[in-house]
Amino acid sequence: MTQGSVRRREWLHRWVWVLFDAAIWFVAIYGATWLRFDFKPSPVLVASTLVFAAAAVIGHLVVGSIIGPYAVGHRRGSFEETTDIARTVVVITAGLVTWALVANPQVVPRSVPVVGGIVALVGMFAVRFLIRSWRSRHFASQEDERRVIVFGAGDAGRRLLRSMTRDEQSGFFPVALLDDHKTNQRRQTDGVQCAGPPPAPHAVSPRWPPTPAASPSP
Repeated sequence: MTQGSVRRREWLHRWVWVLFDAAIWFVAIYGATWLRFDFKPSPVLVASTLVFAAAAVIGHLVVGSIIGPYAVGHRRGSFEETTDIARTVVVITAGLVTWALVANPQVVPRSVPVVGGIVALVGMFAVRFLIRSWRSRHFASQEDERRVIVFGAGDAGRRLLRSMTRDEQSGFFPVALLDDHKTNQRRQTDGVQCAGPPPAPHAVSPRWPPTPAASPSP
Protein backbone atom coordinates (compact mmCIF):
# COMPACT_ATOMS: atom_id res chain seq x y z
CA MET A 1 0.00 0.00 0.00
CA THR A 2 1.50 3.30 -1.12
CA GLN A 3 1.76 6.38 1.06
CA GLY A 4 -0.82 8.18 -1.07
CA SER A 5 -3.36 5.39 -0.67
CA VAL A 6 -2.75 5.37 3.08
CA ARG A 7 -3.44 9.10 3.26
CA ARG A 8 -6.60 8.74 1.18
CA ARG A 9 -7.77 5.93 3.45
CA GLU A 10 -7.13 8.01 6.57
CA TRP A 11 -8.92 10.99 5.00
CA LEU A 12 -11.92 8.81 4.10
CA HIS A 13 -12.11 7.31 7.59
CA ARG A 14 -11.93 10.75 9.17
CA TRP A 15 -14.84 12.07 7.11
CA VAL A 16 -16.89 8.95 7.71
CA TRP A 17 -16.63 9.77 11.41
CA VAL A 18 -17.75 13.32 10.63
CA LEU A 19 -20.96 11.85 9.19
CA PHE A 20 -21.37 9.61 12.25
CA ASP A 21 -21.01 12.57 14.62
CA ALA A 22 -23.34 14.71 12.52
CA ALA A 23 -26.03 12.03 12.71
CA ILE A 24 -25.51 11.76 16.47
CA TRP A 25 -25.99 15.52 16.89
CA PHE A 26 -29.22 15.42 14.88
CA VAL A 27 -30.57 12.55 16.93
CA ALA A 28 -29.47 14.21 20.18
CA ILE A 29 -31.17 17.55 19.43
CA TYR A 30 -34.39 15.96 18.25
CA GLY A 31 -34.35 13.48 21.11
CA ALA A 32 -33.86 16.24 23.68
CA THR A 33 -36.68 18.28 22.15
CA TRP A 34 -38.95 15.25 22.01
CA LEU A 35 -38.18 14.52 25.66
CA ARG A 36 -38.90 18.15 26.61
CA PHE A 37 -42.38 17.93 25.03
CA ASP A 38 -43.21 14.63 26.75
CA PHE A 39 -42.75 12.56 23.57
CA LYS A 40 -45.36 14.47 21.60
CA PRO A 41 -44.20 14.60 17.96
CA SER A 42 -46.09 17.69 16.79
CA PRO A 43 -43.98 20.38 18.60
CA VAL A 44 -40.75 18.59 17.63
CA LEU A 45 -41.05 18.28 13.86
CA VAL A 46 -40.84 21.99 13.13
CA ALA A 47 -38.44 24.14 11.14
CA SER A 48 -36.85 25.76 14.19
CA THR A 49 -35.72 22.40 15.56
CA LEU A 50 -34.27 21.48 12.17
CA VAL A 51 -32.37 24.77 12.00
CA PHE A 52 -31.07 24.30 15.55
CA ALA A 53 -29.89 20.74 14.80
CA ALA A 54 -28.26 21.88 11.54
CA ALA A 55 -26.44 24.66 13.42
CA ALA A 56 -25.14 22.10 15.92
CA VAL A 57 -23.86 19.90 13.10
CA ILE A 58 -22.18 22.75 11.20
CA GLY A 59 -20.67 24.17 14.38
CA HIS A 60 -19.33 20.77 15.39
CA LEU A 61 -17.77 20.31 11.95
CA VAL A 62 -16.10 23.74 12.00
CA VAL A 63 -14.86 23.59 15.59
CA GLY A 64 -13.88 19.93 15.25
CA SER A 65 -11.79 20.75 12.18
CA ILE A 66 -9.93 23.49 14.06
CA ILE A 67 -9.43 22.25 17.62
CA GLY A 68 -11.30 18.95 17.63
CA PRO A 69 -10.87 15.34 16.51
CA TYR A 70 -10.88 16.11 12.77
CA ALA A 71 -7.89 18.45 12.89
CA VAL A 72 -5.47 15.54 13.33
CA GLY A 73 -5.65 11.79 12.96
CA HIS A 74 -6.39 9.93 16.19
CA ARG A 75 -6.68 6.28 17.04
CA ARG A 76 -10.38 5.60 17.51
CA GLY A 77 -11.35 5.64 21.16
CA SER A 78 -7.97 6.91 22.33
CA PHE A 79 -7.61 9.32 25.22
CA GLU A 80 -6.52 12.07 22.84
CA GLU A 81 -9.55 11.65 20.61
CA THR A 82 -12.05 11.55 23.47
CA THR A 83 -10.45 14.70 24.93
CA ASP A 84 -10.82 16.52 21.59
CA ILE A 85 -14.43 15.33 21.25
CA ALA A 86 -15.32 16.51 24.75
CA ARG A 87 -13.71 19.91 24.14
CA THR A 88 -15.58 20.32 20.85
CA VAL A 89 -18.96 19.31 22.31
CA VAL A 90 -18.49 21.69 25.26
CA VAL A 91 -17.78 24.60 22.90
CA ILE A 92 -20.78 23.81 20.69
CA THR A 93 -23.08 23.27 23.66
CA ALA A 94 -22.05 26.63 25.14
CA GLY A 95 -22.83 28.35 21.85
CA LEU A 96 -26.20 26.60 21.53
CA VAL A 97 -27.13 27.49 25.12
CA THR A 98 -26.32 31.15 24.45
CA TRP A 99 -28.45 31.09 21.31
CA ALA A 100 -31.35 29.43 23.11
CA LEU A 101 -31.21 32.01 25.91
CA VAL A 102 -31.05 35.17 23.78
CA ALA A 103 -33.23 34.10 20.83
CA ASN A 104 -36.52 35.96 20.52
CA PRO A 105 -38.79 34.33 19.51
CA GLN A 106 -37.61 31.17 21.23
CA VAL A 107 -36.07 28.61 18.86
CA VAL A 108 -36.14 25.53 21.10
CA PRO A 109 -36.70 25.00 24.83
CA ARG A 110 -33.71 26.28 26.79
CA SER A 111 -32.96 22.84 28.24
CA VAL A 112 -32.54 21.28 24.79
CA PRO A 113 -28.90 22.32 24.11
CA VAL A 114 -27.75 21.07 27.52
CA VAL A 115 -29.53 17.72 27.28
CA GLY A 116 -28.67 17.42 23.59
CA GLY A 117 -24.99 18.10 24.25
CA ILE A 118 -24.84 15.43 26.95
CA VAL A 119 -26.62 12.90 24.73
CA ALA A 120 -24.35 13.73 21.78
CA LEU A 121 -21.20 13.35 23.88
CA VAL A 122 -22.32 10.01 25.31
CA GLY A 123 -23.32 8.82 21.85
CA MET A 124 -19.97 9.70 20.30
CA PHE A 125 -18.12 7.99 23.12
CA ALA A 126 -20.35 4.91 22.87
CA VAL A 127 -19.90 4.48 19.11
CA ARG A 128 -16.14 4.76 19.39
CA PHE A 129 -16.04 2.32 22.30
CA LEU A 130 -18.04 -0.23 20.31
CA ILE A 131 -15.81 0.14 17.26
CA ARG A 132 -12.68 -0.18 19.36
CA SER A 133 -14.05 -3.28 21.13
CA TRP A 134 -14.97 -4.87 17.80
CA ARG A 135 -11.50 -4.20 16.41
CA SER A 136 -9.90 -5.74 19.50
CA ARG A 137 -12.01 -8.91 19.17
CA HIS A 138 -11.31 -9.06 15.45
CA PHE A 139 -7.60 -8.64 16.08
CA ALA A 140 -7.67 -11.40 18.69
CA SER A 141 -9.43 -13.82 16.33
CA GLN A 142 -6.73 -13.67 13.69
CA GLU A 143 -5.00 -17.02 13.43
CA ASP A 144 -1.55 -15.63 12.66
CA GLU A 145 -1.38 -13.71 15.95
CA ARG A 146 0.88 -15.24 18.59
CA ARG A 147 -0.75 -15.31 22.04
CA VAL A 148 1.56 -14.02 24.75
CA ILE A 149 1.47 -13.63 28.52
CA VAL A 150 2.95 -10.40 29.82
CA PHE A 151 4.84 -10.72 33.11
CA GLY A 152 4.45 -7.50 35.08
CA ALA A 153 1.32 -5.32 35.36
CA GLY A 154 3.18 -2.13 36.27
CA ASP A 155 3.71 0.89 34.05
CA ALA A 156 6.21 -0.87 31.78
CA GLY A 157 3.99 -3.94 31.43
CA ARG A 158 0.94 -1.86 30.58
CA ARG A 159 2.89 0.10 27.97
CA LEU A 160 4.09 -3.13 26.41
CA LEU A 161 0.55 -4.53 26.41
CA ARG A 162 -0.92 -1.40 24.80
CA SER A 163 1.80 -1.48 22.16
CA MET A 164 0.83 -5.03 21.25
CA THR A 165 -2.92 -4.42 21.18
CA ARG A 166 -2.81 -1.12 19.29
CA ASP A 167 -0.29 -2.13 16.65
CA GLU A 168 -2.10 -4.54 14.34
CA GLN A 169 1.19 -5.38 12.64
CA SER A 170 2.97 -6.46 15.82
CA GLY A 171 2.11 -10.15 15.36
CA PHE A 172 1.41 -10.58 19.09
CA PHE A 173 -1.81 -10.59 21.09
CA PRO A 174 -1.64 -10.51 24.92
CA VAL A 175 -4.03 -12.92 26.62
CA ALA A 176 -3.12 -12.25 30.26
CA LEU A 177 -1.04 -10.21 32.66
CA LEU A 178 0.81 -11.83 35.56
CA ASP A 179 2.11 -9.90 38.54
CA ASP A 180 3.12 -10.85 42.09
CA HIS A 181 2.03 -7.50 43.60
CA LYS A 182 -1.41 -7.79 45.18
CA THR A 183 -2.32 -4.21 44.22
CA ASN A 184 -1.95 -5.14 40.52
CA GLN A 185 -3.62 -8.53 40.56
CA ARG A 186 -7.15 -7.22 39.98
CA ARG A 187 -6.14 -4.64 37.42
CA GLN A 188 -7.45 -4.71 33.88
CA THR A 189 -5.68 -2.97 31.00
CA ASP A 190 -7.23 -2.61 27.55
CA GLY A 191 -9.50 -5.56 28.26
CA VAL A 192 -6.69 -7.86 29.46
CA GLN A 193 -7.09 -9.05 33.03
CA CYS A 194 -4.23 -9.55 35.46
CA ALA A 195 -4.61 -13.25 36.28
CA GLY A 196 -2.56 -13.18 39.46
CA PRO A 197 1.04 -13.95 40.44
CA PRO A 198 3.35 -15.66 37.94
CA PRO A 199 2.80 -19.43 38.28
CA ALA A 200 5.26 -22.15 37.40
CA PRO A 201 5.74 -22.75 33.66
CA HIS A 202 3.84 -26.05 33.76
CA ALA A 203 0.84 -24.25 35.30
CA VAL A 204 0.75 -21.59 32.58
CA SER A 205 0.76 -23.89 29.59
CA PRO A 206 -2.56 -25.73 30.13
CA ARG A 207 -4.47 -22.50 30.57
CA TRP A 208 -3.17 -20.58 27.55
CA PRO A 209 -1.59 -23.10 25.14
CA PRO A 210 0.72 -22.50 23.30
CA THR A 211 1.82 -19.21 24.82
CA PRO A 212 5.23 -17.53 24.88
CA ALA A 213 6.01 -15.02 27.58
CA ALA A 214 6.91 -11.36 27.32
CA SER A 215 8.55 -9.40 30.10
CA PRO A 216 9.13 -5.63 29.99
CA SER A 217 12.58 -4.32 30.70
CA PRO A 218 12.94 -2.78 34.19
